[in-house]
Amino acid sequence: MKKKQKPKQRRNKFPTQLTIEACPARRDERIITDAGFETIDYHLALKYFSLEEIFNYWQCYLNFQELASETELEQFEELLSNNDYSFSDRSAQEFCTLLVAQFSWLPTYFDVATARTVYGTNYRWVKLIALQPRWKGLDYIDSYETEAIKLGLNLKQELEAPNLMVINDNKHAVAEINGLLSCDRSFLKNFLALLPDNPPEVFWGYRKSVKVADSLKIEEATRIFAPDNDDF
Repeated sequence: MKKKQKPKQRRNKFPTQLTIEACPARRDERIITDAGFETIDYHLALKYFSLEEIFNYWQCYLNFQELASETELEQFEELLSNNDYSFSDRSAQEFCTLLVAQFSWLPTYFDVATARTVYGTNYRWVKLIALQPRWKGLDYIDSYETEAIKLGLNLKQELEAPNLMVINDNKHAVAEINGLLSCDRSFLKNFLALLPDNPPEVFWGYRKSVKVADSLKIEEATRIFAPDNDDF
């Protein structure tokens, strides 16, 4: 009787030179980055997002035909049409408070995509990216992880510490930041040949290696960046 052959393992085409095992920096010389989602209330959401973005979230999140009567929908739409969203911060808060009090089916909590970067205990940065229901935001997670890496690179630049390396757990984002846009073997060969002259500063690690950034909450951040802050 023939022995049952073990199934062949798929060869991982991701270059080992970009993994955490190849990272030349010690653990205390690594900036840890990650992206994900957090739930915040509408008061905090209005500090960083416009009323229009709040309304867009509601329209994406809710099925108004199932949750509201026709009369309530008419009242809700009339309130929205009578405002141009150019409120002051205080007026925007008051207007949203009025809406959630009048329409009980409006959620007062929002999912927000965030980019996070951590170095030691003094640098715990969070950037709010977009109000996005988690189920929909997962389609954009690669770009959110890229934002997290960029945040880490900006922290490295601010610290003026060239020995620091950036770690992230998303292969697509790590590859993109390093200029690796394809996993074809021929492309990898040419790419890896350039590494001695252009050593990478961003490396991929398993999820457990970014745990400190994965668990970082907005309220724990030492610095918070608004969605439109491209300069970090």
